[in-house]
Amino acid sequence: DLESARKRSMEVLADGSELERFRQNVSAQGGDTNVCERPESLLSSEIGKFPVTAEGDGHVVEIDTLAIGNAVCEIGGGRTRADDKVDHAVGFESFARIGDRIENGDELGVIYARSSEQAEQVRHRLTQVYKLGDNASAPVLVSKVVA
Repeated sequence: DLESARKRSMEVLADGSELERFRQNVSAQGGDTNVCERPESLLSSEIGKFPVTAEGDGHVVEIDTLAIGNAVCEIGGGRTRADDKVDHAVGFESFARIGDRIENGDELGVIYARSSEQAEQVRHRLTQVYKLGDNASAPVLVSKVVA
């Protein structure tokens, strides 16, 4: 049941066994297990934060997550081919959620990029992934349950 699962989750977090399992998974995939003790080592001081702001008013009624992924790939944060190198330091953090009321100029999210030129390459496109409208309702996440 949900309560026993929640209790078990808290136990493995508290006793460190969850971190040990994560360390084993990182090692099995050839990763650097030092990130388990120093996760901040993944962050690069060479990365800038560049805001993405709204170009209109309304409620967020839709977010094109595929377009976000494509924009992040374009600045090196993902692959378009299997042999592409990934820059794990670049990316996008979305602050706006479906149903949020947005005013012109509000910060929708932030681009993590190696230069302002790199951020400008995708900034306008990331502004456009947020469809604004009059409907303030949150989306239906489960439309029906089947057994």
